[in-house]
Amino acid sequence: AAGGSLQSSMKSVILDVFNAAKSTLSSKKGYFDLFGVDLLLDDTLKLHLLEVNTNPALHLDNKVLEDLLPPMVKGALTLVLDAHGHNDSTDDNQVEEEAPPPTGFDLLYDERNGYQWAP
Repeated sequence: AAGGSLQSSMKSVILDVFNAAKSTLSSKKGYFDLFGVDLLLDDTLKLHLLEVNTNPALHLDNKVLEDLLPPMVKGALTLVLDAHGHNDSTDDNQVEEEAPPPTGFDLLYDERNGYQWAP
């Protein structure tokens, strides 16, 4: 499917960026980084990397961002907590329908388990 191919291309670009930069990233227990990756499709549907942000804006100043960002941040935190074995599934605030894994998230790289996504 075309969407699948585009998603695979996006994942490949993100993983390439990470692999190129991982030697410059520091790993510190209890910390994580959230990166913003801006990708652009041209008029021929070719994918281009525009930029990578180390401090992406998380403003909820329009309906699209209000719908997109809170689940994205929650999903990112869930992945981080799960990766470090600190996700408490008995949390009283957790709704069963919202249990991990979060919708729309795919693991691309897991250093601890030696996993790297491949198309």
